[in-house]
Amino acid sequence: LVGGADPFALRPSEWLAMSHPPQGINQELHRLIYADNYTVYPPIHQFVFWLSAKASMSIRSGILVLKSVLVLGEVSLLWFLRKLQRIGWWPQLFFVYALNPLVVLEISGNGHFEGLLVLFLVLGLYGLRQKNFMKAGLGFGLGIGTKLLPLMILPLLWRYLSGQGNSKKMFFQVFGWIFGINLVLWLPFLWLGSLGHLMDSVWLYFESFEFNASIYYVLKWLAPEGWRIGLLTNGLTVMLVVFLAFRQKPRLLSGLVENMSLIWWVYLLDSAIVHPWYVIPVLVLSTMSDKSYGLVWSGLIYLSYSHYWGGNMEEHYGIIALEYILMLGMARYFAQAQKRASPMV
Repeated sequence: LVGGADPFALRPSEWLAMSHPPQGINQELHRLIYADNYTVYPPIHQFVFWLSAKASMSIRSGILVLKSVLVLGEVSLLWFLRKLQRIGWWPQLFFVYALNPLVVLEISGNGHFEGLLVLFLVLGLYGLRQKNFMKAGLGFGLGIGTKLLPLMILPLLWRYLSGQGNSKKMFFQVFGWIFGINLVLWLPFLWLGSLGHLMDSVWLYFESFEFNASIYYVLKWLAPEGWRIGLLTNGLTVMLVVFLAFRQKPRLLSGLVENMSLIWWVYLLDSAIVHPWYVIPVLVLSTMSDKSYGLVWSGLIYLSYSHYWGGNMEEHYGIIALEYILMLGMARYFAQAQKRASPMV
């Protein structure tokens, strides 16, 4: 963007092949494992990348600017969570998030954008709770502009709004802001006609890459050769979204949050790629819905770092199995303990 180029137009390897590549494009890109794929990073990512490149003179200073933006987002989120804690909304979330080593390591340390995504999701839910539908639409809209994954919760959001009083007005306000924000964010790239490249990489991501998966690996082991397991597992997630959306209308915000948490969790269980930072939204949403699986997984996901022992990436399937067996077992144990501790009605 700094050099006036469309980031979705070409693959990194194609930028490198140019006789006069844009500013900042150099041989370091050859080290990327996705150098032959189009970028999948949405506009909020691209804006932060642009800011980092514009405000710096080197890769090192650019990384410093990028991480400063992410840390500023974390400070804003913690201030926001503290404010919610003081008024009794999701009171446990502040400490669970602020003191979680995974959050510190993957956002402030490794520079992932899940912190900004969580900030926008919490803003959206806060707006719904306040009946401030501009704020709700703004939060969810910016969340989609940061990561595409919030798209999968839109059917749940629609069903929640349809169960409220004056539902048509609420729907058009919330979804109008979501659509408007994303129109502004995506329109420049849509105008340039390069978004098809992004979708190519999204499909490639679902079908060609694997890391630390669970159900995907089991089905791949059981299924005949040639089956497109990625489409199958993501189809299972879509079916669950449709089921939860049409099963009932959650009239309480807690029901919406619980469904969002479940969808995100199942999506990761179905996914072919589960990097540690992917768990952070599940940590937040499950804590908001008084479920333990996100917190448990945020501790066990460290087992996936073992795949980099010795400096090379080699997955240890026994450790992957241990991670998921412990996570599911402990989540069930805590759920049963919570149920026993709940007063009988």
